[in-house]
Amino acid sequence: AEKAVEMAKTALVARRPPAGEQVVITRPELTGVFAHESFGHLTEGDGIFAKTSPLTGRLGEQIASEQVTIVDAGVDPRGGYYFPVDDEGVPAERVVLVERGVLRAYLHSRESAGLLGMRPTGNGRAQSFQHDILVRMRNTFFEAGDWSEDEIIRETRRGILLDKPAGGQVSEDGTFTFNARIGYIVENGELKEPVRDVVLAGNILEMLKYVDAAARSVEISTSPFGGCGKWGQMVHVGDGGPTLRVTKLLVGGEQR
Repeated sequence: AEKAVEMAKTALVARRPPAGEQVVITRPELTGVFAHESFGHLTEGDGIFAKTSPLTGRLGEQIASEQVTIVDAGVDPRGGYYFPVDDEGVPAERVVLVERGVLRAYLHSRESAGLLGMRPTGNGRAQSFQHDILVRMRNTFFEAGDWSEDEIIRETRRGILLDKPAGGQVSEDGTFTFNARIGYIVENGELKEPVRDVVLAGNILEMLKYVDAAARSVEISTSPFGGCGKWGQMVHVGDGGPTLRVTKLLVGGEQR
């Protein structure tokens, strides 16, 4: 309740941010939206087999900066949704999708793994026994880096720090439009005026090339309400990561 009151007070005095390409710092909740919505779906084995994903045939390729490591796991001690075994009885192993910028793996059910000559990873999931098994994420998150959030802010000459995702849209090629409820202008390493209703737009495979800092602290969260939808099925998932800094990302706001 205290956090909600503080956010409401901040929103009352916040303005729209300046528009254009900027340095953007994302806190863990917003970082998790990029991990799951923009990137994670591109690694699902059914899309790889159908060749609808832009990651098809790119294993071993450098697709992001060396600051980027992305994982999908059934269980993580830092939080998220507890999912030790998938709905096909396969242990929900920890899958390193991207390691220091290199694409290392895809997510698989038994079916997609068989079609592509790979191993199942414990990502076969169904909403209930009445539904077909689909390739689905579990907990998808960016891994820790070497910075603290304070260091990232302090080393940013000018940019914008954003928190609290507020919905958005993603296409099959990773192009996204996301909203953030609240944030702050960063000037010379300090947080300045608050901003609200911020829109971020771009393509995740382009954005990942510009990640130049990741914090050491990782937060992974889930919710008992809602979840991830695919082909009419809903399942519970988790997402998260550390605070990230992206040196170039398009921000929608006001011309000043």
